[in-house]
Amino acid sequence: MHRLEKAGTPRIVPLHHISTTPGPFCMSYDFDLRPLTSSLQNVGMIHRPWVTRGEGGYWEVVTGFRRILALARLRQEISPVIDVSNSDASPMELFRIHFYDNIATRKFNDIEKAMTLDHLARWLPLEEISQKYMPLLGLPPRLDILNSCRQLLILDDSVKTWFARKGVSLRMMELLASMDETEATPALLGWVGKLRLNINYQYEFIELIMEILSREGLSIPQLSAEEPFSKIMEGRDEKVSQKAKSVMRALKIRRFPRLLKAEELFSKTLSNIPLPEGVKVNHSPYFENPEYRMTISYKSGEGLRKKIRHLSRLENIENMVVSWDDIPL
Repeated sequence: MHRLEKAGTPRIVPLHHISTTPGPFCMSYDFDLRPLTSSLQNVGMIHRPWVTRGEGGYWEVVTGFRRILALARLRQEISPVIDVSNSDASPMELFRIHFYDNIATRKFNDIEKAMTLDHLARWLPLEEISQKYMPLLGLPPRLDILNSCRQLLILDDSVKTWFARKGVSLRMMELLASMDETEATPALLGWVGKLRLNINYQYEFIELIMEILSREGLSIPQLSAEEPFSKIMEGRDEKVSQKAKSVMRALKIRRFPRLLKAEELFSKTLSNIPLPEGVKVNHSPYFENPEYRMTISYKSGEGLRKKIRHLSRLENIENMVVSWDDIPL
């Protein structure tokens, strides 16, 4: 038993007197309460939450925020707690106890890491946070990364929830940290979250946008207001995954204008070759790979034979490639 728990006062308090809003000690975000509610139903409260007197007479949860929420979900009216209001511990010491208790028993999602860093910034110098606490969270001890992480907290709840579940690319955070305009970070993070870009695409997405902004002297709002980006983002018919593909393609064409010319030339070349029905030729995404893929759909062996014969007799079939030498600068 911790010395503060010994010094605390056991109480039974009305649940509606305990704040269920994440307070200065909370480091929990987007969690599943079902296992905890099941535990409380079967064996009751094993470890009492710690609370302290907050403003307006409400109790502020120091540890056990999830337990309090689970009791509320179970429609309980009271909760056993340990009141540490009269202990000699400072808010920083209480948070530190809570932090080490959590970090030893569970993995933090990326929003919880941001919450932890933001709370610590209330009491400690940023340099101390970066050197002492960021490695414990699996983050490099860098002030620029610390500041970028904290920007996650000002995003919309739906975007934060997605980041909590899918994760944030460290390479993307490092790229954002290198930006001179820190006010652009929330806008870029918002784009990533709304498009549900996975970790593999996050860095490439941000890199493309930053290169376009730098080359054309634009701001994030200016770029997002332009077509086709505004039209894609505002569209309601497309699925999010399709929107992401459309935006990525538009960004690559904007960044590499020759790409659009290459696609137009490839489509024109194919249109001049009478391929049999059920035969398709595809290039690699953005022509990154020099190889092409042909697919043949058929219902019978004889049907396949006919299509292969058709292909063998086609003239100019060897022209179904695009050479970057043919694309004007």
